Amino acid sequence: MGSILEPYLALLEQHPERSTDAMGSDRLQDIADAVEIQLAVFEALQRRIGPGGLSDAYRHLIPMFNRWVHSARELLKSAGVLRATPFAKTMERLGFAINRAKLVTEDFDEIVRLNKSDLPGQNGPYKSLDEVKSGLRPAS
Repeated sequence: MGSILEPYLALLEQHPERSTDAMGSDRLQDIADAVEIQLAVFEALQRRIGPGGLSDAYRHLIPMFNRWVHSARELLKSAGVLRATPFAKTMERLGFAINRAKLVTEDFDEIVRLNKSDLPGQNGPYKSLDEVKSGLRPAS
């Protein structure tokens, strides 16, 4: 079953020409708008992941995150012209989003393993609050 996000990812994968000879305010605004759209799709992808974080149940999202990262990196090449403009923060947000998406695309298995080790009730290197409290009481 396809995701409603598929057509948006397909749209993001269409890279407009990166002509730098016409960098007027309209072109800069277009790039800034494209970054905002890219960020909106990323936020929608992130909402697909439940509050418990990454688990094997979300493995099917990896291809969509990969597509998003690829198109975001391509856009970032164009967005470099925004560095010295009022849109610089928008470009920074795109870079941060790419780094967050890489947790899904590049580190998925490791993040899932870490999330599993932090599940309540599982044995691990962590102590329960009761164990910590009892360790603080002086011996009688």
